[in-house]
Amino acid sequence: MSSDDASSFPIGASVSGTTASGDPFGGVVYSYDPRLHLCVLRAPGDIQNSHHVHVVRTKGAKVMHRVDATGDAARITEETLPAIDRGRQERRFEASVKAAQFVAGAFVVVVVVVVVVVLSKRIEINSARCLVPQ
Repeated sequence: MSSDDASSFPIGASVSGTTASGDPFGGVVYSYDPRLHLCVLRAPGDIQNSHHVHVVRTKGAKVMHRVDATGDAARITEETLPAIDRGRQERRFEASVKAAQFVAGAFVVVVVVVVVVVLSKRIEINSARCLVPQ
């Protein structure tokens, strides 16, 4: 099936196939741009109630399987957005901030240790020069 036409990727349809480089893809079509040959697919995630979003270059891709959307899935519009779990979003943000603070703190500790080591080596070198008779 040719993938260069918009009929290959109707919004809401489930598609699967391979890209021009041979990588497999699959999911529900969320968006398709025929001018750029890009398709955004939504696939089930590893965690319950989560999803992966894939951007696929469709030029040269082969669509092996397509199931058109029916019922509610056929009425997807730009206004329809997935629900956001505010509690999960805030927990993920807090975890990211803590991880960034930890990394920043570890970086400061490493820099301080390196500075102390370099300064101690300079002191040892200068002390050794003072002990050597001129």
